[in-house]
Amino acid sequence: MLTKNSHLPRRAKCCALKDEPFVPGSEYVSSLSLEGERSDYCIQCWKEVEKEGFHWRGKISLKKVEPLTHDEKALTYFRSIYGEKEKQKALFILAQYLERKRQLVKLTDAKNPHVLFYELPESGELFSVEPQTIAPEEAEDISGEIVDNLTHG
Repeated sequence: MLTKNSHLPRRAKCCALKDEPFVPGSEYVSSLSLEGERSDYCIQCWKEVEKEGFHWRGKISLKKVEPLTHDEKALTYFRSIYGEKEKQKALFILAQYLERKRQLVKLTDAKNPHVLFYELPESGELFSVEPQTIAPEEAEDISGEIVDNLTHG
C-alpha cells in the first residue's frame, strides 16, 4: 500500500508490454498501482493496457553531446591520419603530445628501435609510429597544420 513516504521505483529501461528499450527522445507512460508497483509503457502499448492507479506521461531526455576536449580532438586527428605516408611527421609529433597528455602509453621494444609502439589504455588499441627527424622550421609548419586541424576540424 502506498503511503505518504513510500519509495517510488525508478522508471524501467524498457516497455512492460513489448520489452522494447526506451530510447532518448521517446515518450512513455508510467503507471503506479495502489500497492506501489510501477509499470512503464511506450505510448503505443499504453493505449492497449487497462488503466488503474496513478499514471503520468514522461519523455526520455536526449543525451547532451559534450564538445570534444583538446586532447580528444588530438586523438581523433591522430587516428584519422594514422597510416597516411605523407603525414608520418605529424603523426610522430601527435604521438609525443598524446603521450605527454597520458592519452597514449609508449611501449618499448629493444629488438626494434626503428618503430615506436603506443597503446591506447582504455581500449588496448596499438599504434606503430616511425621516429622522425624534423628540422625546427619544418616542425613549425607541421605544428601549424596540426593546430589548424584541431581548431577548424
